[in-house]
Amino acid sequence: MKTTISFNKWIPLTLLMINLFLFLLLMEELIDATEPNYGSWSFLMPVFGWISFYYIRITSKGKAHVSLKIMQGLNLFFIIFPLIIVVWIIILMV
Repeated sequence: MKTTISFNKWIPLTLLMINLFLFLLLMEELIDATEPNYGSWSFLMPVFGWISFYYIRITSKGKAHVSLKIMQGLNLFFIIFPLIIVVWIIILMV
């Protein structure tokens, strides 16, 4: 038996707001590294981005709304950006 999940716009929007807050923490950490340091929380962005990406992909069922495409693009950004920062930090340390 296959259950269907209806699309609820508040779930991806809430995850987007969380990701934007974590992105701001990361930017603040990259600009100014004085205490207190909350930038490490920003590495949860890929987790929330992946959850939102997967939720939109499963529940939208091929609906090609522009807002959903923008949300998916932002989710990909939130998944990839912290990984780029980690690679950049590793390169600077070597």
